[in-house]
Amino acid sequence: QRMRRLVARLLQLARADAGVGFSAGLHDIAALTPLVIADVAPRSTAGRITTILPEGPVPARIDPDAYAIVLGNLVENALQHGPAGEDITVSVGPGPVLEVANGGADERRLDTLPHRFNRREGGGFGLGLHICDQIVGQAGGRLELLSPAPGRADGFMVRVHLPGTAPTGMG
Repeated sequence: QRMRRLVARLLQLARADAGVGFSAGLHDIAALTPLVIADVAPRSTAGRITTILPEGPVPARIDPDAYAIVLGNLVENALQHGPAGEDITVSVGPGPVLEVANGGADERRLDTLPHRFNRREGGGFGLGLHICDQIVGQAGGRLELLSPAPGRADGFMVRVHLPGTAPTGMG
């Protein structure tokens, strides 16, 4: 299982290194989000994920496959590093913004987390946030790491800011 996860991360890293994030067109990340979560969250943990989506589309300039890699890594990290049994919140909007938040102890080394092979407790490989940071940067966006999570005394949140336009500009 661990070897399978490592190979998957290394393939994602290769795609990120190749520049998979950029998209000339707009894609609705609100529509993509539930599909990605259903694909990456095991049935045993799916009930722990609260998804908050707007009623309308949220256009963003990011390749759909790249968005799936970013969101998948963030959800998997939250499941792996958050307290067992505690909920994870995934929200989209307003605007082309994705947030993934989980509980747990405050993270003190926020500036070093996206560095390649920077590992935390919990058996990760130190690649997930690096891959996310690289893909989001290629799309013209940025990652914001927050700890404690907004509105909490503890926890961790990753806020992904993506380029996009108002919903009337979907195209």
